[in-house]
Amino acid sequence: MPSEISIYFHEIVNWIKLYHASEILTVKMPEPMVIDPLSPNGWELFRVLGKTSGIYAFAVPGRVTHLSWSTNLPRRLRRLLYGSDGAPSILANRLGESAATVQYWLTSSRLESSLLLYELAKTHFTDDYLLRLRLRMPWFVALTGIDRFARLTITNRLGRGDGSAIGPFPSREGAQRYGEEVLGSFFLRRCSEELSPAPEHPGCIYGEMNLCLRPCQCAVSESEYRREAEQVEDFLLTNGKNTLARLTLQRDQAASDTDFETAAQIHKRIEKLKLATKSRDEVITNVQHFSGVAVTPGREAHQVRLWPMVMSYWQDPLTLDLREGYDAETLSFHSRLQQVLTPVFSRPTREGQQEENLAMFARWYYSSFRDGDWIAFTDADKANHRKLARRLSKWVKEGAKNEAKIS
Repeated sequence: MPSEISIYFHEIVNWIKLYHASEILTVKMPEPMVIDPLSPNGWELFRVLGKTSGIYAFAVPGRVTHLSWSTNLPRRLRRLLYGSDGAPSILANRLGESAATVQYWLTSSRLESSLLLYELAKTHFTDDYLLRLRLRMPWFVALTGIDRFARLTITNRLGRGDGSAIGPFPSREGAQRYGEEVLGSFFLRRCSEELSPAPEHPGCIYGEMNLCLRPCQCAVSESEYRREAEQVEDFLLTNGKNTLARLTLQRDQAASDTDFETAAQIHKRIEKLKLATKSRDEVITNVQHFSGVAVTPGREAHQVRLWPMVMSYWQDPLTLDLREGYDAETLSFHSRLQQVLTPVFSRPTREGQQEENLAMFARWYYSSFRDGDWIAFTDADKANHRKLARRLSKWVKEGAKNEAKIS
């Protein structure tokens, strides 16, 4: 008759096989593995699991009392629940006395750990999950206004009128620096008051320095100011591509007409705008269209995980089992990726707050521990499946080499 520990290991193996059985899994918050803190099998179980990251929780009937994560989950749980001789620790005895259980989830990347921890904290600690996660909202640059005269703002909150907001920036200082560079090339107001234009308005230093169109003093009409604001909005949404193309044509035309003074002035403005575009990370774009796929390692060498993000909202992850025979250059591989991703991008879910979804992205993307790639998509039809396919093939080849070295 098989022993209790062998039966337990058999269940673990079946669970792992089930986890990897499907070619594509769409599980956002999988069911946890549960173990009794006083179980004598845990010491050996966590030893054979090897080094793997994951989330763990202590749960009493009805609620979770503690939630955390580790890059080496088996070692962490062994240290918490067992002594050096394998006997239950003081903590394990206390958990056993309160009828608590230990729940844990194995993860394959820091991104998966972060997103799973976020979902669990949001579920079990509704009132203070942001504080527990130490999650700070990212910063955005937005063209908005409390009246008819729009202005550029630096914010970490997205409102209904922030359709031109771009981000996420890695820091407030980075967003402010970019905003200043943009304002240095346009003539929007920098004041924050609600304007009531009048010729007798005292104005400000920026108006005296000809760095503002002075709508407060009726120096320009409302429509003229709106045209300037529209140019700023276009610059933000395209990172200056349209603006630079237009100014380049104007400069070349002025040079052709031998108006070299005007051409020099336009060229100087072009150089300032180029500096602004270079100070902005390539991932920064309009948050209402912020879409792409994060690629991270899977649990096995031939597996990768895809983490789609559509319009600033994380979608359910996909696990791809890439066996030998899939080549990035083959049409079947591209078609397969398109078949997998098109439903996600055509029917996305929008759960939670945009700021929080982007905060989780920024924490991973701008971190020193980023363990994956980000491939931006504009939409499902224009998705860069070829670039994604090549990256996936590279991951598979690297994983196969590592697996061969280990064996």
